[in-house]
Amino acid sequence: MKTICQVITTILLALNAPYICAQTAFDRQLEVSQHSNYSYKQMSNFFILLDSLEVDRSIRSDGTDMQQRYQKGHNQQSVIIKKLIGSANVYQRTIGYRLAGFYFDTTFADILRSKMFSEDTLPAVWAYSSLTQLDKKATDAAFSWLVKYEDFGDAVSMGWYLLMDTNSIISTGYKHLEDENNRAQILSLQTIALFDKTIKADSVLRAAVLNWDERIKGYAIAALEFNNKGNYKSLLQPYTNNQDYCPTIRRVLERSPTKQDNEFAKHVCN
Repeated sequence: MKTICQVITTILLALNAPYICAQTAFDRQLEVSQHSNYSYKQMSNFFILLDSLEVDRSIRSDGTDMQQRYQKGHNQQSVIIKKLIGSANVYQRTIGYRLAGFYFDTTFADILRSKMFSEDTLPAVWAYSSLTQLDKKATDAAFSWLVKYEDFGDAVSMGWYLLMDTNSIISTGYKHLEDENNRAQILSLQTIALFDKTIKADSVLRAAVLNWDERIKGYAIAALEFNNKGNYKSLLQPYTNNQDYCPTIRRVLERSPTKQDNEFAKHVCN
């Protein structure tokens, strides 16, 4: 059940009203987070409040009272976050990482970059999340974290990465095209296909279809859809007898901007 203050906070946010109750709830949650027996449930309650405040912040163009309060009391608040991050309590560390990102405190970027590789799963995810907010160009570290720890099907973690600096994402992608780790190769090609619309990217994608090992070739074929330059008929025709590739090939051809591809799609993999 939501507390009365949480309910009032939600209403106030919806009405664009002052942050009186939100500030009270935040102060209380911050105080509770410093207790040595801090629990998962208590952390979750703080997350609910932070989520609400972040949604409101995305709507406002002039910042929020919370951000202004942090700037005024930066030293004290920073000490609290450092204490939380250094705690033996996994839930305190997790909320500490989340707060660093919530406040956009870039002084914690280096700590997050290190901790996300050495932490337990839950706090590691939030150290990674906050880093993607604090340092939009830290794509090398974020990419390595994704490859090492995440299932690419996790839309949330991947989504945080895709919101980082586009040029940095592309640059990181090209660094890993020849990586010995197949997961790194796949992620690098997918991000290049998504963000780099140059002739170079088109050539790289075609080369991957031709040269990648059979175990991961399907990912190279799928990446064509993200880039969608067209004229894929001659490239994909040799693979249309492979039933594992057929659904992806048909989809790429159907969505191609090239009429010849669209027509070919009607006759393949039937």
